[in-house]
Amino acid sequence: MSRLILSLVFFVALALPAAAQSVTDQLVAQLRGQGYAVLELHNTWLGRVRVIAQSDTIRREIVFNPGTGEILRDIALPVQRPTMIAFGGDDGCTAVVTTARTGLSGEELAAQPG
Repeated sequence: MSRLILSLVFFVALALPAAAQSVTDQLVAQLRGQGYAVLELHNTWLGRVRVIAQSDTIRREIVFNPGTGEILRDIALPVQRPTMIAFGGDDGCTAVVTTARTGLSGEELAAQPG
């Protein structure tokens, strides 16, 4: 009888983590709730999760630790197609982001900054 109870407790304990929503699922649900479409979702070489999401006007990159949920990077750019980042200015601390315009309609181009 005690083996049966022990077995039941063991299987219930195994099922609990599967029933809980993962940190990744929670983040994706929050992004979708904010109007973002998730374009990319993959693991990095360091075991982190990288999410690329796009709304009508903002492209966002989020990198987080899936074990703790700690967000390590969250960059939101007010453009649809960022291509490259460069650093400039007198001290080299000013970030400049270039963007692609191919495939954007005239209306989408007019909505882009600069």
